[in-house]
Amino acid sequence: MKDRLSPERRTGSVDLTKCMSKLRYPHACSRCSKPAWPRVLPLVALSHLLSSGALGQGGPLLLSESRNLTANSGAANDHLGAAVSISGGLAAAGASGAQSEKGAVFLYAQNQGGPDQWEQLRRVYASDGQPGDRFGYSVSLSGDTLVVGAPDRDEWGTDAGEVYIFERNIGGADNWGLLCILRGSGLSAGDHFGSSVSLDHNLLAVGAPGDVGGAGAVYLFHRNRGTTWFGEVARLTAPDPAVGDQFGAAVAVDGGRVVVGSPLDDNEQGGDAGAAFIFGRDQGGLGNWGLVRKLRGGAAQDHFGRAVAIRGPLVLVGATEAASYGRAYLHERNQNGADGWGLIKTLTGSASGAPAFGAAVAVDADRALVGAWNAASDGLNTGAVYVFGRDEGGYGNWGFETRVTPSGGAVGDGFGAALALDRHRALVGAPGDDPLGEASGSA
Repeated sequence: MKDRLSPERRTGSVDLTKCMSKLRYPHACSRCSKPAWPRVLPLVALSHLLSSGALGQGGPLLLSESRNLTANSGAANDHLGAAVSISGGLAAAGASGAQSEKGAVFLYAQNQGGPDQWEQLRRVYASDGQPGDRFGYSVSLSGDTLVVGAPDRDEWGTDAGEVYIFERNIGGADNWGLLCILRGSGLSAGDHFGSSVSLDHNLLAVGAPGDVGGAGAVYLFHRNRGTTWFGEVARLTAPDPAVGDQFGAAVAVDGGRVVVGSPLDDNEQGGDAGAAFIFGRDQGGLGNWGLVRKLRGGAAQDHFGRAVAIRGPLVLVGATEAASYGRAYLHERNQNGADGWGLIKTLTGSASGAPAFGAAVAVDADRALVGAWNAASDGLNTGAVYVFGRDEGGYGNWGFETRVTPSGGAVGDGFGAALALDRHRALVGAPGDDPLGEASGSA
């Protein structure tokens, strides 16, 4: 079997024990002395998009950058914005590089200091954190619950990883206190548990792409199961696991379905073509989490599955190396038959290409957002987010609507490295922005 973990082999094929940051963002790697972004995340308000009456009617699409969020205590190399999440009037931004990679997460609340004003609410951190834990590498908000991944924490072995769950009003009104710490069953060194997290109400998925000897696994937890508030209910693996597949590098949960990205999966399309796996509750028996469908990349080294998103009957998968610049693939549940999850649209960036297109994706009933953190704007590789809409260009078609770039952007901002979408708002990460020092990050 080939060595699929060698960092020298090519961008995106990484040694999980040495270069965790390259799992999601191939060019951001302080540990390997590669160019790294540390920067900001802009909050892009899409409220006009849903209130203008233009949806599905060919009307104008209005987008505005409502606030550029930074950390009150931010510093160089924090990488604020490499992970983001938004839920209602709350937003979370991970800064896994803070304090020598102990890491931190910054919470922002809407209507703080005025209508639709977003201000920092809290700085959340691990009280037992150590340098190198990378707390904040992944984040997920759902209601009053915040999930934070620390994939390089060494409590159960070098880089075994842990996940922290915080909840509002623990320890006082509006305080965000620690609810519990999660560890996957049989956790061991190099698992990188917490590389990806996705919470939907009571169901939590946690990616551990170094588990199963480097093939990867995803752990499912349910609230109020067991003695830790969130009890483990399943451990998902690929049906044909192979070392270096990175199964669990990306996860997304919606209702009774879980989508898992495996960007270096080898299949009939070629080596490292990538795959995304859709699992369903009660698939194969009551309470069982079984495989519903395996979605595959189009060609060797596409890295299909680098980012995944699901909302209702739609699944969006990013493939950052497809056609050199990257593509995103939109699938629908009953396309090609019941639970067929067939492809309905291939999304691409500008005609000249958008490098790293598909590094982050988000989808809802009428909108699909795709991040391209290395895309050029005015001759500078600041990054961009591409917005596609249902019925744009014809009934049932998913067409290009607009391209969003950061105001005052600079080379290496990494705008579009992370995305989160909640109703009429999107949160966009730019972890290479320099508002409070090189690569301090913002939102």
